[in-house]
Amino acid sequence: MKRSILTVIILAIVGILAAQPLMTAGGNFVSAPGQGKYVLLSVSVNSGTEGTVSIFYDPNLLRFDRTDSDCPVASNHPGCLAVYVSPDCQMKFDARFSVLSEVPDYVFNVFLVTSNSDEIGGTPAIESMHKKVVVAGVSTAPIEGQAAKLDVDVNPNPFNLSTQISLNLTTPGRVEIGVYDVDGKLVRKIACGEFKSGAYSFRWDATDDAGKTVPSGTYFVRIHTPSGEEVRRVQLVK
Repeated sequence: MKRSILTVIILAIVGILAAQPLMTAGGNFVSAPGQGKYVLLSVSVNSGTEGTVSIFYDPNLLRFDRTDSDCPVASNHPGCLAVYVSPDCQMKFDARFSVLSEVPDYVFNVFLVTSNSDEIGGTPAIESMHKKVVVAGVSTAPIEGQAAKLDVDVNPNPFNLSTQISLNLTTPGRVEIGVYDVDGKLVRKIACGEFKSGAYSFRWDATDDAGKTVPSGTYFVRIHTPSGEEVRRVQLVK
């Protein structure tokens, strides 16, 4: 009887832990005397998780300053900050960004990517969570699905040889499309320039800017337009 009760308790605890999201995120604008205005983005990852948190932002509007965690910063390339998380480091951290240009609100794309030991076709299975964090005024909340979405499609996904990035641009202006790895490094610049309104299609053939084929794994396609920004996770499987 005691063993049955203990089993029920253990299963209940496991169920509660399993029901918790892998990651939560939120943020707010802060204005401090002598420090100007900045954004604090707070990220919390479930205890025991190991992987990389990739944070995409607009380097024309924000500049990354620092984090308050002992989790190592994998890299900070313009537009993408990557932070390693593991059971050995603090599972909650704040990333601070200085505000370079006044904006009424801002949207961060935050991804958590972890690998587990199970393999499918020789490729490690990937767990991923995507959070759109909308920072508005001085009050914030992690909001998903409420930010205006661009008309973007990346297909096929997963892919083997190449994938197609389709974009319907409603507002003419500067468009930047880049592919990043999970460490936040820009792998391939797909497009960068002024575009008229209309439908466009771009092909990524799984190569970097030097023309070398990149290894299998998780990548992020970042599409920045005058109407906003979208980041899509894609999986290259060979």
